[in-house]
Amino acid sequence: MPFFCYSEITGKLQIIRVKVRSSQDVKDPAVKEAILEQIKKKLKDHGMAKNITVKWREQPDGNVFHKEKENNSTG
Repeated sequence: MPFFCYSEITGKLQIIRVKVRSSQDVKDPAVKEAILEQIKKKLKDHGMAKNITVKWREQPDGNVFHKEKENNSTG
């Protein structure tokens, strides 16, 4: 789900929405941290600057992840 990158040097803010599929409880802080670390590693592997901050964007209800509604329509 949403997280954002922010660089204090440029002041640029970038919000990226991601879809997470996991058999684990994604509300568990340890699971959220593990997913975030994987995202950080992928960004660094693709040349993202080392001085960036990557963090989850919490919604007003305090949640980071929201279950996607399933579309059961046929057609």
